[in-house]
Amino acid sequence: MEGVSSHFDHVTGRPVIGQQALILGLAAEEAFLPLDSQIYISEVKARKLIAEHKDNRSALGKRCGEATTQSKPQMAANMVKRATR
Repeated sequence: MEGVSSHFDHVTGRPVIGQQALILGLAAEEAFLPLDSQIYISEVKARKLIAEHKDNRSALGKRCGEATTQSKPQMAANMVKRATR
């Protein structure tokens, strides 16, 4: 499966292969409202995307590029900037 990588699962206490998603949301007592989400692909045992996006100006092309080049803190900062805008 493309877009998966190795990451540490804190529930099982071991490394696993899978997708990692960062989700920015508004939490209230009754509900959680997701505002933005992004997939993160680490460099450890990563399965690259089969087909690269030809047009990196599109939202999908930008997000796919960010998934492999940015760290999680950088992604989180960008998500907060987009949400406040």
